[in-house]
Amino acid sequence: MAVDITRLNLADFPLFDQVAEADVRKFLSVGFHFSYEAGSSIVSNNDSGETFFMVLKGLAKLVLVNGQQEMVNVALFRAGDFFGEMSMLQPDTARNGDIVAITELEVVTLHKKDFLKIMQECPMLAFNLARDLAQRIRLMNQRMITDRLPDDLHKVAHTLLWLANKGKTLHEQGRVLLPPLSLKEWALFCYTDGQMFMDSIEKLKQAGALEWQSQRIVVTDLFTLQRCAQVHQERLQNHVSS
Repeated sequence: MAVDITRLNLADFPLFDQVAEADVRKFLSVGFHFSYEAGSSIVSNNDSGETFFMVLKGLAKLVLVNGQQEMVNVALFRAGDFFGEMSMLQPDTARNGDIVAITELEVVTLHKKDFLKIMQECPMLAFNLARDLAQRIRLMNQRMITDRLPDDLHKVAHTLLWLANKGKTLHEQGRVLLPPLSLKEWALFCYTDGQMFMDSIEKLKQAGALEWQSQRIVVTDLFTLQRCAQVHQERLQNHVSS
């Protein structure tokens, strides 16, 4: 089924930044439009990678696992985000985690040969892809530094603030609804353990920054959350400059 471009807010899609509408339409026309129910598996660990995915609507999570099949990290994707790009750029690349729909999810997928062809035909798409990959590397480095810094509410607040700012589409009546993850997934996402995460959530609740509703975080005051995150932001800046 073809993607109706008029349904999309192209400003939410960094890959299409400054790309001519004709090229956006061409990109979408060579792809396939799929819908998934919440909880559906999109990609499985060790699958062969021949497909590029772009999220059109909804939320998905990437769960990375180690050799013992234990969760070691969690990443999130919303409308405008994409995944599977590494398998487009490297030969014979296997998936390195499981991607599961958190909510009802709509994606457009491109087969490897179609993806590479349109990147050659539209240099601006290729430029945006390279830019976004560079941004991901910077973010990954920052998250790796976060992993090594002290565990406390400032560390948790910083990660939740990043997610709240990234997920503006989750706003509801002035509040920000964060994705429904398990306690273990939330702890992994914030690079801490379950007890420290819950202790931090309790302190952030007392500060008036958020509510905790059956493992669903509702940010009620972004300013307070930002204030709580400032200590960790300063730690990151000092670590990078040292």
